[in-house]
Amino acid sequence: MTFTYEPGLITYVIDGEVMAKIVFPANEDGTVWDITHTVVHSSLRGQGIANALLEEVVQLAIEADVKLKPTCVFAEKIFARTPAYQALQVTE
Repeated sequence: MTFTYEPGLITYVIDGEVMAKIVFPANEDGTVWDITHTVVHSSLRGQGIANALLEEVVQLAIEADVKLKPTCVFAEKIFARTPAYQALQVTE
């Protein structure tokens, strides 16, 4: 699985069409990334793509030494049951 990376966005593209994406804009000072959307095309659901996208964001956050704010429902659910992710979660 190959992803395309842009600041605050990772996409999964097949034949030129975005089939899945995770959106995580940074706050003003760049210390927190807010995971606002995780979307997977209906034809690809259930294949672990959303999990793979989230794992990519987590790895990038570790490398960049930033905290994560899981705002979208999917990210909230995964963070709630993954202690390793909770260590990266911003506390407000």
